[in-house]
Amino acid sequence: TCVVLVSGALYSYIAERRVGQLSRHSLESQVAALAHSVASGGALHLVTGDAAALEKLLLTSGSYPGIRSIIVTDANGRVAGAVKHDATGAVVPDFELQTMPLPLTVNSGRGRVMQRKGEWVIEAYATIDNGKRVGWVRADISLDSERETRANARRDALIFATAISLLTLAVLYLLFGRALMPLAKCARFASGL
Repeated sequence: TCVVLVSGALYSYIAERRVGQLSRHSLESQVAALAHSVASGGALHLVTGDAAALEKLLLTSGSYPGIRSIIVTDANGRVAGAVKHDATGAVVPDFELQTMPLPLTVNSGRGRVMQRKGEWVIEAYATIDNGKRVGWVRADISLDSERETRANARRDALIFATAISLLTLAVLYLLFGRALMPLAKCARFASGL
């Protein structure tokens, strides 16, 4: 039983790490895909200067679960549109931003983990091109769901290991209890003599 419990604890640690890696990779791909989607949908709005249509696109895109902010800039880094989540969790335009530092390089397939305003997020950039680079998109997604997924994986693995241990104990008790019953009768008889 101890071996099963130790194995279960080890398995829960390994499962938590693996599930966490898969969850993080999924979030990286998700935020990168969102950034590219906004870049694709926002290119025309940025080129034509249609701020209302760009804001509508950002408000819709910012409503996906876990998204913390989306920023669209022109090629010089001046913010053309931005949304964020307010204290209540609602998606609102972010009028505080004027400029955004532009990335030196862009890994288009994945995001990178950053700490922003005390929260760990994955950020991804995408370029907005219209024959030439006309702007950038940066999207952030929270790592809260990854942490929750890891905790659930650890809990599930520990519950499974505990259930297997209890089942093993019950089977051993039943098997050895029945197998040792005649020996126990002999021992009682011998002690009676």
